[in-house]
Amino acid sequence: MARLWLIALVALVATLAVPVATAFAGAPGQSAVTATTTADLRLRVGPSTSHAQMSVVPNGTTVQVLGRNAAANWIYIDHAGARGWIAAWYTTINGDLNSAPVTDSSGGWQQVTSTGVKATATDSVRLRAGPGTLFRTVGLVGQGATVPIIGRTAASDWLLVEHRTMRGWIYRSYASVSGDLNAVPLSDGQGSAAPVQSAPQPVSQPAPQPQPPPPAPPPAASSGEAAEMIRLINQARCERGIPPLAENGMLNASALEHANDMANGNFFSHVDPSGRTMADHARGQGYDFTGLAENLAAGRGSVGEAFGQWWGSSLHQANMLNPGLREAGLAHVYRAGTAYGHYWVLQMGNRPGASGGTCPR
Repeated sequence: MARLWLIALVALVATLAVPVATAFAGAPGQSAVTATTTADLRLRVGPSTSHAQMSVVPNGTTVQVLGRNAAANWIYIDHAGARGWIAAWYTTINGDLNSAPVTDSSGGWQQVTSTGVKATATDSVRLRAGPGTLFRTVGLVGQGATVPIIGRTAASDWLLVEHRTMRGWIYRSYASVSGDLNAVPLSDGQGSAAPVQSAPQPVSQPAPQPQPPPPAPPPAASSGEAAEMIRLINQARCERGIPPLAENGMLNASALEHANDMANGNFFSHVDPSGRTMADHARGQGYDFTGLAENLAAGRGSVGEAFGQWWGSSLHQANMLNPGLREAGLAHVYRAGTAYGHYWVLQMGNRPGASGGTCPR
């Protein structure tokens, strides 16, 4: 049996200019209270630090308060189309917080009735907040996973599904359908075919199965690997009329930080054990992004092998060909004695003033 090489699921932070909509409906009634964050706050799926992180609400952001817990120390908000909880003590409240309705940890959603129609992913497919590629990614349905279909677009090209307590949209071309799809109700772009029971939670990536590492190169990647990877990506972009990427030192440093974390901690994930994401790493290096994407790979020993693995995945290829991203950084770290040996991190982003690179000759 050929050796199975592992590759990370794609994580994408949507650009601020891209329209974003939540995949959930049936939230509590809106209040007139707003909150302004006094620090970068994690948006969580429930009202405590033990709940999973969904995204980050930047410092100085003003959001509408949709609800609160009984103690009023956590508030339920809508930010960039995602609904979740932030710590009230790191905000300035505008209005009477006590007038906001007390909300349960799920946001008050109810169970949806199953249609009996199911979809099985024929490839790893992004779970999106709305029916279209411009909507943010909220999770990923792994190849072979079967999920219930609870809604569809009028053209039946996008399917509203539930996967591991999360609701979102998948593209019909990446799934086989069992049952009568015409029996599934039409749903609008907000996913409002029916309310859902639980609040959105990040889809946990399957635990990677240990693979013996191949022969090792030097422990740390050479600076030429980033240039070579970007050259390969730019060749593909330029052939398709997509503006090329420019190498960025801050993204190189951000990628290296995460690659070292994975190698030193012997794990493989977009999120480290402390909950830090690619956004945290990039901001920590001073990269003030408006868009950010990350590809991970493990077990590959060369630039060509890592690029080939990503290029063979429609999700990772889409990241590399995203015209909204203009800069990139790469890191490759090897650690003997770890599950995979080689750890690759490719980060691509955009920021104010980014000019992009040049097409290879």
